[in-house]
Amino acid sequence: MLIFPFSGTSYATAFRHCVLIFLGQEQADWPEISSKFGDWTKSNVVPPRTLLIASHAHAQSLASAIQDDSAKGYTDVLAKGQLTIGRFDYSGRITEVSQGEPGNELDLTRCFVCATDEYMRQASQRGDVVVAAPPGFYFEKQSERYASHFLRAESLLSGTSEIELISIALLRRFSEFCEQEPSSATVRIFIDSMAIWPVAQMLAQLHCSEAKGTRRYSIESFRGYEGLAQWQPLPGAAFVIISASTSGGLEAKVRKHLGRTKNVPVVTLLGLQSDGQDKDEIASESPRSSCLFRVPRKLAGEPALDGLRAEFLPDVTSLPAGAESVRVIGERFLSHNNRPKLVRMTHKSLAEKDKRILAELAYAHIVLAGRRKAIGNKWWSLSLDIDALMACYADSGTEENRKLREWIRNYAAPGPTVIIYPKDLASGEPYNQCLAMRIDALLRERAPGTETRVVDHTELERPRAELSEFLKNAAAIVASPIVSNGFVFKQISAMLRIVQPSGPRLYIALAALPESEVRLKELASDIGSNSADSAYRFKLGFALPVGRIDKAILWDEEAVLLNEFIDACQSERIDVPEKLVQRRDAMQASNGLTDTLTFMPSARGEPQPLSAGFLLWEVNHPQEGANFGAGVLLTVATFLEATRRARSGDPDTSLRSGVFQQTLIEPATFTRFNDGAIQAALLRAAYPSELDYAADRAASRDMARLISKFIELHNSPAGSAAPEFVLALLLKKLTLHRDDLSVIEHACTSLTGWLGALARLLFQAK
Repeated sequence: MLIFPFSGTSYATAFRHCVLIFLGQEQADWPEISSKFGDWTKSNVVPPRTLLIASHAHAQSLASAIQDDSAKGYTDVLAKGQLTIGRFDYSGRITEVSQGEPGNELDLTRCFVCATDEYMRQASQRGDVVVAAPPGFYFEKQSERYASHFLRAESLLSGTSEIELISIALLRRFSEFCEQEPSSATVRIFIDSMAIWPVAQMLAQLHCSEAKGTRRYSIESFRGYEGLAQWQPLPGAAFVIISASTSGGLEAKVRKHLGRTKNVPVVTLLGLQSDGQDKDEIASESPRSSCLFRVPRKLAGEPALDGLRAEFLPDVTSLPAGAESVRVIGERFLSHNNRPKLVRMTHKSLAEKDKRILAELAYAHIVLAGRRKAIGNKWWSLSLDIDALMACYADSGTEENRKLREWIRNYAAPGPTVIIYPKDLASGEPYNQCLAMRIDALLRERAPGTETRVVDHTELERPRAELSEFLKNAAAIVASPIVSNGFVFKQISAMLRIVQPSGPRLYIALAALPESEVRLKELASDIGSNSADSAYRFKLGFALPVGRIDKAILWDEEAVLLNEFIDACQSERIDVPEKLVQRRDAMQASNGLTDTLTFMPSARGEPQPLSAGFLLWEVNHPQEGANFGAGVLLTVATFLEATRRARSGDPDTSLRSGVFQQTLIEPATFTRFNDGAIQAALLRAAYPSELDYAADRAASRDMARLISKFIELHNSPAGSAAPEFVLALLLKKLTLHRDDLSVIEHACTSLTGWLGALARLLFQAK
C-alpha cells in the first residue's frame, strides 16, 4: 500500500489537492486501510480529497461494504475529506466506482497519470535514483560518453506496491500494443536489464488477468549497450521497456535490431529533459516512443549534493583536466583509478560473546545447512535443529537453561493472555505450536487460574466473535523458535494492531539469524512502534547476523550440477565417494545437510577437517575433527558479516563496499585459515563480488597460484578443500582473470578419478 499526496489540476480542479491511497492488487480491508491512513495523517497535512485505487473486483467490494454499512473504519478515511474509489482493469483504464447509473463513472486514468508523475518526481530527488558522481568524478557510461549523474531506475522498485504502480502506469500502452497484434500467439517484451524484470512480469500478469485468449508472454533482456552485439532477435512486433536513458541512443539501436516493423512501442521509465524542453513537448511524445518521467536538468535534493552537482550534464565528450572517471558496468560502478581493496581478515572482527555462542552451537551439533523450504522450492542456507534448540532454551528440566521460564516470569501482564504462533506448515513438525504450548504451561504454572488462548496467526485475519471479545482485555505473547529478518513477527504485529490496538505484548524468539544487525534493529523498532503506548518487550536467546547467505550460496545450481555429474560418473564407471552421493541425496530431501555433508568431500571422499584451536570459537577445551561443517559455515558467515560491519574500525580489515570501490577477500586469507572446513565455508559464505578477482590482475595471479597449489596437494590435508575450489570456479562463485585460467588448467592435468572428471567440466564450460 502506497500513500502520498499529489495534484491533479491538469485533470480536474476538484483533484487539485489530493492524496492517493494505492492498493494495487493488495486485498486490504477497510480496518487496515484506515489504520495505515491514520498513521500517515499523523505526520502529513491531509488534502481535502482522497483517491483510492484498487483492482476491479476489490474496489467494487470496498464500495459495496460502504453501501451495506459493513465497512469498519471507512468513516475515519471519509472524515479527512471527500473519497473517490477507482478501479483498474486489464486494459489499464481506471474508472470511478460509482453508486449511480452505469456509464456515468469518471475516467480517472489521467488523474492517475498525475499521481504517478508526482511519485516519480519525489523519487528522482533521492540519491539512489539519480546518483551524483562526487566532485571531480564523471561516470563513463556504456554509450561511451561521460555524465555528471547516473539514472538507476531499479531503485524505484523497492517493493511490490511500487512495482504495481509503475506497471499500471504502463498498462494502457501495453494493452493497446496487444490489441494491434490480435493474431500473434506470443507477445514479446524486451527489457534492457533484468533489474526491471519485475515490471515486465507484473505488466504481463495484469494484462492477462482478464484478457481473453491463451497468449504466451515472453520476456527477454538484451542487457543494455553491452549486450546488443550478441542480441539477435527475430524482426517483428515487440514491446520494449528501457530502464533509463538520457539521450535515446539505446532506443535507436534497439529499433535497428528489430527491423522496420511499425508496431514497436518503446517506453523508457526514466529519461532526461532535453535543453529547453517544456511540459507541452513532453506531453506530445510519439505513441511509439514515450517516457514515464523525465528528470529535470536542474536538480534538487540529494542528487544536487548541496549545490555541488546542481546540473545534470549527460553528454560530456572528454574529461575536464584533473577529473577522474568511474565506469558503469551493468549495475556496478568501477573506478578506473581505484583498484579493488584487498581485505585482510582478522578474528578480532567477531565479538567474544558471539565466539562463545557459535562454539556452543557447533559442539552441540545444532546447526543445519542447505535445508529446502517446503514452499517455493527455496533454501535455508543456515538453520537450526529445533528439537535441540528447544531443549537448550525451553526445557524446564535443566537448571542452566531456563531462559524461557525467566522471560515468562518477568513478564508482568496479569489477567488473560493470548499466545500467538506462526502457523506451522502441514508437511513439517509443529515446532511453533509446541513452543506456544510450552509457554501456555509456564503461564499456568506461574499463575494458576490464568485464562489463556493459544492461536496461530491466521486466526487473527478474521477472528471469531469469542476470540475478538477475549482480545479486548488480553495481553499478547508472540513466539517462534527461530526467525531470520522477522517478517512473520511484523505481520503478526500488524494483525494485532487491527484486532487489538493496545495492550502489553511480549515477542519471543529462541534464536535469530538475520541478514544484518540493521535488520534486527529494524525488527525491534517495527514491532515496537506498533505498540508504542503499551508495555512492549522483545526477548531473544541469541542473534547471529549471517549476511545475505541465502543468495550467496547457489544451492539450486549446485544441486543440478552434482546430480548430473554423479549420473555421468556412474555411466562412465568412475567411482564416486559415498559421502558425495549422500550429500546429493540429502540436498534433494528436506531435512538439511548435517555437519559431515555440509561441504564437498575431499578427493579421498572424507568430510572436510577442522584442527583444534579455531580462533573464531571461544572455548576452554578446543576440539578437532571432521564433523563440524555446518557449525563452521555458520561461524564464518557470522564472521564475514561482522567484517562487513567494520566493528574493528580498521579500513584494512573491513569488507564494507563503497559505490566507487570493490572489496575483495585477500587471497592470503586462505593460507591463514588453512583448514579445509574453514576454506570451504569462506568460499560459500562470501558474496560473489568479494571473490571476483578478475578486476585485480595481481590478486587474480595470487589466487590462481594458491588454488593450483591446493589442487596439487589434493590427496593431503593441506589440499582437502580442492573440490570446493573447483566447484566455486564451476559455479562462477569465484572468478579469476581469464589469463590465469591456464594455471588452473595445468594443475588439473594431474587429477584423476571423480575429481579429475569434475575439473574437466570447468574447461569444457570454457
